[in-house]
Amino acid sequence: MKSYCLSHLSDPALVRDLTALVARDRATTAALLAHLAEVDERKLYLPDAHPSMYSWCVGVLGFSEESAHKRIRVARVARRFPAIFQAIADGSLNLSLVSLLAPYLTLENAAELIQEAGGRTRAEVEELLARRFPRSESLPMVVAISGVPARPGEDQRSPGTVQVSTPLSGCRRGGQSGAASEGPRVAPIAEERYELRLSLGKETIEDLRRAEALMSHTLPAGAVDQVIALALKSLVKELERRKFAATSRPRQAPGRASDDPRHIPAERAFGAGFMKEKRARARAAARGRVAEGVPATKVNPAVEEVIPWLRQLGWRADESRIAAAACAAILDAPLEERVRVALACAGRNRFPRAFGRR
Repeated sequence: MKSYCLSHLSDPALVRDLTALVARDRATTAALLAHLAEVDERKLYLPDAHPSMYSWCVGVLGFSEESAHKRIRVARVARRFPAIFQAIADGSLNLSLVSLLAPYLTLENAAELIQEAGGRTRAEVEELLARRFPRSESLPMVVAISGVPARPGEDQRSPGTVQVSTPLSGCRRGGQSGAASEGPRVAPIAEERYELRLSLGKETIEDLRRAEALMSHTLPAGAVDQVIALALKSLVKELERRKFAATSRPRQAPGRASDDPRHIPAERAFGAGFMKEKRARARAAARGRVAEGVPATKVNPAVEEVIPWLRQLGWRADESRIAAAACAAILDAPLEERVRVALACAGRNRFPRAFGRR
C-alpha cells in the first residue's frame, strides 16, 4: 500500500515533486476532458442504461454532481474549440475560466479570447468579458447541457438544449448559494459599471424603500442605485468629518484651543508618509538651530517634532515649547503618544484651577 507520508522529503524535493504533479494533473485533466467529449459524442452512456452523460459520469465514473456538470460542459466547449484542450494542459486556462468564457465563444472570436484570457485570474477575466461584452442589466441565463439538471449561470449561447431560464446569480441547487453565501458578490458588467448581489434584512429593505419614497420628488421611480449612491456619499462625508475633522468651511488659520480643559479635538489620522515628512522637517529645524549656535543639549528632534502639532491646535509658541519639553523622558515613544503627553502637560499648566492647583 502506497504511503502518503512525506515528512522524509527535503523542502526542495517536496516543492519539485509538487510542481511536477501539478503539471501532470493539468495534462491528465485535458486528456480526461477529451475522452469525456468523445464518449459524449458517441453516446456510450446508453449501453450502460444511463439516460444522459451526466447520469453516467455520476453513476459509473463516481464524479460528484458539481464535478460532473463542470467537466461535461467544459468538454463540450473544448470539443468545439480544440485550443482549449492545450490551454488547460499548459495551465493558462482552468475549468472555471473556460466556464466563464463558454457563453461568449464563437468561431470568429474563440482564438483571440482564449489567448487573451490565458494566465489571468477569474476577476481579470470577468473584467475582460465586461469590456468586450458590456451589459446594462441582469440577463436571463439558461442551462445549455442536454440531460444535465438545470443550473444557474448557464447561457443560451452555449451548445446543447435549452431547458430552463433563471436569473444569473451564485445560487446552487437546493437553495444553497455559492458565491452569494460567502458575502456580497460584485461583478463587472461593462466598463466602469458593476453589478452588486447581496442579501438584505427586512429592516434594511424598509429603510431603503422609505428613503426612495422620500426622494421620489427628485429621483425617478425605481432609482434604487441612486438612492444607495447618495446614502453612501452622505455616510462617507460623515465618517470623514469624524475621523479627519473634515468640514465644508475650513478655517483659514488655526485658532486657539478650547478653554475647556476637558475639550478633546476632532480625531485626526495621519499616514506613514505624512508623519515621516513632519519628522524630517522637525529634524531639519533642529539642525538649523544647532548651526545658529544653540547648544546641542537644548535641541532634541523627538521633542521638536511635537511642537508643530501643538501649534496646529492653537497653542502659542512658548506654550508649545514648554509642553513639548515634557516629552524628554519618553523620546522613544511614538509621536502620537508624545503629543498626548504634551497636551496633558499643557492643559495642567494653562488651567491650574481646573486641576486643583493655584
